[in-house]
Amino acid sequence: MIWTHRALGENFFGGMKLREGHQLVTAGPYRRVRHPLYTAFILLGIAWFLLTGNWLIGGTWLTAIVLGINTRLNPEERMLLDEVGEVYARYQRQTGRFLPRL
Repeated sequence: MIWTHRALGENFFGGMKLREGHQLVTAGPYRRVRHPLYTAFILLGIAWFLLTGNWLIGGTWLTAIVLGINTRLNPEERMLLDEVGEVYARYQRQTGRFLPRL
């Protein structure tokens, strides 16, 4: 998570909008994966699920994370396609969404 924040630098923003002068980051963890922070959250959810040893607590936590990511993911990618255009479309073809392409 720290690596993704450092790679984003000034481009990190928790909201669903782009700042003026926003640049597409394709370095660091973003070199091969479009959403490494979401991947980290999913892994955290899986770890929480395994560490609790409780299907209800772990399952609820993991479900909440996955639903939260699904709520943001498509609108976020649509926004980037609208703003950055072909550059982002090419980036989508070259990288995996959550894991690197083989």
